[in-house]
Amino acid sequence: MARLVGRSGGWSVGCVVRRYQGQSDDEYRKSLGYKPVNSGETSGQYADRMVGMLTLYAAILQTSPTPSISQGFAPPPYIIPAPYAFQLPRLWTLLSRILSTPRLLEDPSAPQILFGVIEIAGDRALSVYGKQFAKIRRMLMRRCLMSEAELNAAGGPIVGGAAGKDGVASRMRLGLALEKWDKGEAPKIGPDGREMNP
Repeated sequence: MARLVGRSGGWSVGCVVRRYQGQSDDEYRKSLGYKPVNSGETSGQYADRMVGMLTLYAAILQTSPTPSISQGFAPPPYIIPAPYAFQLPRLWTLLSRILSTPRLLEDPSAPQILFGVIEIAGDRALSVYGKQFAKIRRMLMRRCLMSEAELNAAGGPIVGGAAGKDGVASRMRLGLALEKWDKGEAPKIGPDGREMNP
């Protein structure tokens, strides 16, 4: 988990990485999860890497335990339960931290990251958390589909930030995907990839 946090710059635990006094620009970029300056990584490539990591993490979080454990049987001695950092409750913690941290929510990468996580683990979260997750999804959908003037009037953070075409475009993509899901048009991931083979 520590390596994932180090490479994702705090996104995998939903926290803002603060700059320490005396920290160089290169060290701070590294703590945010960026590659070194001389690598030529663009903000789009950074967002794609973060989405990839968080999508993989969401896939791990939504995976059900082995059938013997989920049915209440004692696991065979060679099966060790997954650490808490890789269990489903961390999905709720991750989403709630991102959604309640304005600096993370306003990052231009946030809509893409939220889309990836919700696309992969959203149906599992909905089946476990029910109405509470549906409320979060609808709130996020409304905030993504509002115009910038409506968002400014409503107050609060703007998903993906106010400036830049990338943030606005990815916010609208997230909002439209959530709207489709709300209407039942979005594809379901289903249990095929969720259940581990015994």
